Amino acid sequence: MSKYILTVTLNPAIDRMILLKDFKLGSTSNVTQQYVQAGGKGVNVSRFLTRLNVPTRATGFLAGMTGSHLKERLDQEGIANEFVMTEGMTRENVTIIDTRNKKQTRLMGTFKSKNFTLFQKKFTKLLSKSRCVVFAGSLPQGASVSMYNRLIKLAHKRGVLSVLDASQTPLIEGIKAKPYLVKPNATELKSLYRGPLRTHKHYLKAIDKIHAFGVKLAIISLSKKGCVASNQKEVWIVTPPSKRSYRDVGCGDVLLAAFLKEHLSGRSFSNSLTRAVAHASAYAGTPYDKKFKISDSHKILKHVKLKQIH
Repeated sequence: MSKYILTVTLNPAIDRMILLKDFKLGSTSNVTQQYVQAGGKGVNVSRFLTRLNVPTRATGFLAGMTGSHLKERLDQEGIANEFVMTEGMTRENVTIIDTRNKKQTRLMGTFKSKNFTLFQKKFTKLLSKSRCVVFAGSLPQGASVSMYNRLIKLAHKRGVLSVLDASQTPLIEGIKAKPYLVKPNATELKSLYRGPLRTHKHYLKAIDKIHAFGVKLAIISLSKKGCVASNQKEVWIVTPPSKRSYRDVGCGDVLLAAFLKEHLSGRSFSNSLTRAVAHASAYAGTPYDKKFKISDSHKILKHVKLKQIH
């Protein structure tokens, strides 16, 4: 069996999306549509890797009825997974989408766990069959802020490439372990870089800040605007065609999964970025009531703009 891309989601969730026409606090609203799926940044990366026929394995913590429900959904989607069952209850996140006013409200659940020794044993076992490991998302309550740092170092000892997609203190501490690739979005980047992100000069300063930690590849995702990325030799701004965006949540995860598929298969840095942005743009442009099609990415690919700024 070929080695897989391992994704670590220590704080996964059941993601529930509720669509209604006019959401008002303190009033009764009629739901027009709702969708439920297994969520969490690492889970999302594994989901899209599976769609791209890339071997992957999702791991992390699951707990209680919601944890069992999340695993059932992963199994139904054919997403290979080996989670650690623990005490408590896997969180549930709710996104309320007001279709009339074009606004979204997110309610984020919480999860607490202290069973990290058990997880580390599982993680070490899974590393033996991994070519790359993605650490993504928030940490559960009770976890050390240096958790990603320790796990990244463990991956490096086993010769496995590491990718970090986190925010706030977990990002600040995790990046000190020198992961191969770091992919914050513009908001998450503020934990490392306090300056503005309006000009090429600003982008270069932010990229330099990331590389200063010993990171080889840096990708700053810019939602529907694409991304800025560097491999220490080249810095690129990759922009998708302008189109209506339906999905904000998960676009960065799609971009990361698609980039890893192309990059690890030996495609050039710029070409990998172009294809990744095409996939993310196609995903963002797919309404919630329709299934994302890989073929839509191929139609967008030729319209993606690539500009080298260094």
